[in-house]
Amino acid sequence: MRMPALFLIVIAWHSDVHAQPDTDKHHDCLNKPHQAQVFLSDNKKSAYHWLEKKQRNIYGEDAKPLTLEELISNLEKRPPRMDRGDVRGMLCETAGDIVLPTRYESIGPYLSLKRASDLIRAGLAKTGDVAPDVLLGTLPIKETNAETHKRGKEYVILTNHQILNTIYSLTLIANRTAFFIPAEETGAIAAISTNSDTVKSRLEKNPELLTSYHKSIVAFSNKTPHPILETTDILETFILSTQIDGMHRFIVGHEYAHILLDHVSRTKRNFDIPTAKGGSESISMLGYDWSQEIAADLTSLSLMQLSAMEDRDKNEELALLGHALFTYSAVLYLVLTDALSSEVNRCTIGKTGSYSNTPEAIRKSIVDDVIDQLSRGNSLKLSEQHATVLACRASSSHPPQWLRAEILIRTIDQAFEEGGVSEALEVKIARSIIINAYELERLRLEAVQEAVASP
Repeated sequence: MRMPALFLIVIAWHSDVHAQPDTDKHHDCLNKPHQAQVFLSDNKKSAYHWLEKKQRNIYGEDAKPLTLEELISNLEKRPPRMDRGDVRGMLCETAGDIVLPTRYESIGPYLSLKRASDLIRAGLAKTGDVAPDVLLGTLPIKETNAETHKRGKEYVILTNHQILNTIYSLTLIANRTAFFIPAEETGAIAAISTNSDTVKSRLEKNPELLTSYHKSIVAFSNKTPHPILETTDILETFILSTQIDGMHRFIVGHEYAHILLDHVSRTKRNFDIPTAKGGSESISMLGYDWSQEIAADLTSLSLMQLSAMEDRDKNEELALLGHALFTYSAVLYLVLTDALSSEVNRCTIGKTGSYSNTPEAIRKSIVDDVIDQLSRGNSLKLSEQHATVLACRASSSHPPQWLRAEILIRTIDQAFEEGGVSEALEVKIARSIIINAYELERLRLEAVQEAVASP
């Protein structure tokens, strides 16, 4: 399949994005009769039947997540949250129509990724392409990337069960390091401070940002509860929800891309996941090379844009700010997970080869070399010098997250430049958050590593 080049949807700001979500409506779900919950895993021929058995062994017989009715009940008892919108009402009204994959699947992450998958499929349908049949699930695979397991003719996209909550927190923290100046009348952003000292001054005035960042990464590595953060105003909610939506589509779209680009005949990798009773479950995942990983990233960007066309059909106007945040969210996801995968989980020799510890000139040389090899259709082969710089990251199944991020940001920058809006305030906002996320990683790198080494 040949995917279209990344394109821009540039439309005027739409004031409705600042409309206050309706969180005051009461939904008496507890007194409403519900049909018995349906699980796709009850079909013994489905890969979901296999997944439920794996989840039961890994999580433990008694470790089932909240049922749909329990989730609705809990939401009924809690005060409305700005970034949640009217989720209670949505779940209440659609509870009878929601079909869950397994009895051990976390409802929130599943529904988020299912929505992303559905939008990507709808975007593909507009091009006349047939989307592959995929299943979605979560497992504690200690990976920041999604992985795909093939069972028979079915593909199961598996994500780390903690990654979505962790990324939510890290993204909100990164957003809060930027200094936005809202317009008095409309509430839209009128200006942004781009001074190089901005992030440092923000952190000095708000030291809890670094603390929350530190705790979030350590919690992800040690599999402990992460800090619970919530948005405080409508603008912050709009920015965060747009970014998270884009990240979900990038994660799922990346795995769709591997299937669409016929990368699925490669060798397999085995993941050994500890079980509740002390043993381990070995699960095979499809393995790819670096060239295929980068190709899947670029194709996922195009899939994101196709899915955004579906949004445009429902929402006739998309703001440039929303489009910039949405598109750059793929880069922001890779930058934030660089702090998770590269600095914490992947390399035992610490910061060698990380973004923060690799001089800018060498980083540029590595990115230039990789792009040059790919443009000539060559399989990627690192020079001895670059392999030495990247150390253990050079032997990983995935390219370093920062390398993937640098390749994507060049692609996106070029698209916005060709669209004539690269200097627009809205685009600068999206890019400034990425720069600040790198700064957060640099500032907390050694402290995070020490905490992970001695939990």
